[in-house]
Amino acid sequence: MRRAAIPLLLVLALLLSACGASSSGEAGEELDIPDYSKLDAASVSVVTPDEAGLEIGNMPDALPIGGQYIGYNEDEMALVYLYGDEVRQISLDGTNDISLLSLGLNPESDGLIEAFYEDGWVIWVQYSLDDMAATWVLSAQNTAEPETGEAENTKLTVEAATDYSEPGSVSAPAHIAYADGRISYSGVAETESGLVRAIKLYDLNEGTMELIAQTPLDSGVTYTYPAMGTEYVAYAAHTEDEGYIICGYIIPIGETYEVSDSAQIASVYASGFYLAAVIDESVAVYDPFERTWRDVYNSASDIDLAGASSAVWQLDISQVAVSGANMLLGGTSSLYLLNLDSLEAVELVPAGDETVTSVQIDGTLAIWRTFNRDTGEASYNYANVLSEAA
Repeated sequence: MRRAAIPLLLVLALLLSACGASSSGEAGEELDIPDYSKLDAASVSVVTPDEAGLEIGNMPDALPIGGQYIGYNEDEMALVYLYGDEVRQISLDGTNDISLLSLGLNPESDGLIEAFYEDGWVIWVQYSLDDMAATWVLSAQNTAEPETGEAENTKLTVEAATDYSEPGSVSAPAHIAYADGRISYSGVAETESGLVRAIKLYDLNEGTMELIAQTPLDSGVTYTYPAMGTEYVAYAAHTEDEGYIICGYIIPIGETYEVSDSAQIASVYASGFYLAAVIDESVAVYDPFERTWRDVYNSASDIDLAGASSAVWQLDISQVAVSGANMLLGGTSSLYLLNLDSLEAVELVPAGDETVTSVQIDGTLAIWRTFNRDTGEASYNYANVLSEAA
């Protein structure tokens, strides 16, 4: 990375503005800005885990039987997992298994749509088994120890079906993004003029909700699931006539910018100052200084996705994940860990008889599931990545 003293708002505006918004003159903050100019799919070199010094572990070796992984505590180098409705934490070596909190679910009447852990926060969506999920609640609770003199952490109700005039008319949130104490997700919201499609942003520390994008239900516009980076939310808006348009909402200045448009955008991903997308037949990262997309994977790359050339459309959208300078790229039967700083790709799963699913990266921990199509055996694997998340 090159180091540059650039005003924070200017960097954020450049990152998400096709027209390069200028700074309002606020004092600068020295930031590590990626060298986007060197990003090039043809420059990516592929190495084995041994060559990269990367050790791969098996999740069941660390988690108790029945434990469901929901996040990684980097400070403690520990896995956070669900055991029933209890959130627990265990070291990678299987020691120091402790309880963090209970979700308070009734196994006879409550189900769980989504649960994850980030930066000490546990965020989850529960629903009622009695009415086919018409009743739901999105909650959050901080597991960090309160400082001396502070009150105990209490559960926050972010949103619930009962917030709406017709509670059963709105589906529960899913695919929730998190960054820096905030969450964002797409869904339906109720305004004075009625129900609208919206991208929502909730500040967990302040307890405030805002709609950063909205459109009438009959407008023909739909939103993809949002992604969050350093002080911004990225998402794609889609219409039948115009296709996909990538948009970015810059949180400190409360403004939305159009980044670019493409008829072939599958999804957007973000972390730190990296904004990535699957576009046409490539995976690309946005260069805010040149206002262009730079391929880090395409049909000419040495990365072999699903053992076929130009195979990016065999990617499931869950097969791409970004955390800082680390990107996971997974095809139907292969998986790579690409470092965007060094342009070195570690071949985690060589193309072969295994199907790769459930790809995610939490801070410095990469997680994936493999299923052997011949033997029927499945395993969850993890690796501590070499580059710290930005």
